[in-house]
Amino acid sequence: MDPINVLSELLIKESSLTREEIELICSYFQQQTLNREDPLLKSGNKYKKIVFVVEGILRVFIVDPDGEEIVKNFIEPNSFFSSPDSFENNISSVINVSAVTDCKILTLSKSDADKLSCQLPKWEYLMKDGAMQAITVDSFTEYIRNILFIIQC
Repeated sequence: MDPINVLSELLIKESSLTREEIELICSYFQQQTLNREDPLLKSGNKYKKIVFVVEGILRVFIVDPDGEEIVKNFIEPNSFFSSPDSFENNISSVINVSAVTDCKILTLSKSDADKLSCQLPKWEYLMKDGAMQAITVDSFTEYIRNILFIIQC
């Protein structure tokens, strides 16, 4: 199935948006592919996009002071992902994200998300509602930031 159709079907199922609103939302997303083990986000970088996983699996991990990778989460198909601090506050991320398998993803840039919020105020609410559901990722990010602060001191 076409990646945009996967997103569209999810929004039809999980929201009260009209077809026209869903078409508008989908028009802002860009398709991207990742090969197995390709990085999507590296710690220390800013990532100002929202990601929707169409196919494949992404992993969220940190690298401890000894250089060991510690996997903290997996992002499966039909899931959204963002680094909230990077996206909203232009703060460098403390997590890494890479492809476990070949992946098809859709991305929405911060500038396009802002345009979409102006055109469709419901989108702003949906993003914030989604961010609340992803609070564990944000809490994890804060936890890692605190650990890194302690290690540096």
